[in-house]
Amino acid sequence: MTTESDKDESLTVSESEQKEEEPATEERQEGEKMDSSLNENDLASIGMSSTVNEQDVLENMGRLCNFRCDLAVIILHPWGLLGGDMNNNVVYSVSKYFQSRSITTLRLNFKGMQVGWGYAEIKQVKMAASFLLNSEEVASKPTKILIVGYSYGSFVGASASADIPECIGYVSIAPPFGVSHWLFMFNSSYHLKRAKMEKSNFVRLLMIGTSDNFTSESMFQKVASTFPKDTTTEVIQGLDHFFAGRENEVVKVIDAWYDITLSRLL
Repeated sequence: MTTESDKDESLTVSESEQKEEEPATEERQEGEKMDSSLNENDLASIGMSSTVNEQDVLENMGRLCNFRCDLAVIILHPWGLLGGDMNNNVVYSVSKYFQSRSITTLRLNFKGMQVGWGYAEIKQVKMAASFLLNSEEVASKPTKILIVGYSYGSFVGASASADIPECIGYVSIAPPFGVSHWLFMFNSSYHLKRAKMEKSNFVRLLMIGTSDNFTSESMFQKVASTFPKDTTTEVIQGLDHFFAGRENEVVKVIDAWYDITLSRLL
């Protein structure tokens, strides 16, 4: 089997990323491929507006909304093979929430098939962080990075945080602990180890619904208990993996965590 090269810092997907896709259940396919667009009524229900301007960046791989503040949030989507992208309902809602707080956001679309060990996706997150911190295209550059990942993106984001010194924390929304071995071709332990790395001035938020389709509440609690003490966990009653129509409940958890925990590092 061809091995991915960690020396290649480009966004080119290596041969090992072009593997046979994981078999998926009909329920999972349906959920991840649902219409992810939120209308004005949806946005109003969580106290947000869709009027904030975003611009295409990173060769159309990302959508940047720059408030020229000290913090920038990179938001990562679910598995692309099942329809996940930066316009996903949860990703979009989270970006609008941070924009409502006048915080810079970058919604990132992973390049490539997202089939493999996850190394190529980590490189893309690192490149996105470098773009925010160093690019001449970004006015009044941030000095701190927060990563928010949903489903597949939660594993990638948590793992990538270990390589970004400016990252002060991450949020993992519905981390797919129950199927991560398939998603990352039996390499999920590598990402979990990196996600648990001890860092100073660093905070983590893990959240899941009690009716998550891929990870039971007991498994979530068992895995979460192995994370460092700087980790906050939240279980939301009655929600499944997709949060359709109830994105505001995800936002409320992040909002409370931001005010109580993350704000201490800003």
